[in-house]
Amino acid sequence: MWKVEASPGESIALSCAGTAAWPNPLVGELGDSFVVSIRVKTANSCNSDGSTTPIIIRRTGYNELAEALWRTQKSNPCQHQPRLGEKVVLEPGIMAFSGFGDDDNRETIVRLMEERDIAILLTAGNTTARWRALISIQGQRRRDCSYPPVMIRGRDCCFACVIEQTCIIRQNWQQPLPGDIWYIVL
Repeated sequence: MWKVEASPGESIALSCAGTAAWPNPLVGELGDSFVVSIRVKTANSCNSDGSTTPIIIRRTGYNELAEALWRTQKSNPCQHQPRLGEKVVLEPGIMAFSGFGDDDNRETIVRLMEERDIAILLTAGNTTARWRALISIQGQRRRDCSYPPVMIRGRDCCFACVIEQTCIIRQNWQQPLPGDIWYIVL
């Protein structure tokens, strides 16, 4: 489930709010074919309200990973020095989330967004968490037959600039529909 980490007007740091790791892949062979099953394991963590998040293992493969990247856009390089821990204050229309929203449908995400346009997924510094977030978005695409735009922050782009680039592209998009959500995967 997605968990709101920051709303407009609040400060948020360039960080990874969830823990994910790649256990060993499972490989199977039979005659002229083979199957590779990649597992993504999210770690057991304590929440601010004292509850715990259970360990979840999500199985995927190369096809789903390729599909998850299919409609993404990488941020352009900027002149600033990107660094973990860099903080920005979220502007109106932007919210930051942790977690992986596999159980969330489009209506849940729209409700969480509360009429906002851009969702930042806090995965910075953890490649596995980034892939896990992309897989979650891909799952939403399949369930809802929608293609939400996704911006991936490159290592050569700072936190503030990836938000600015996404806002500019969002403004130039041909007539966005109400409830359209843009994702930034750090």
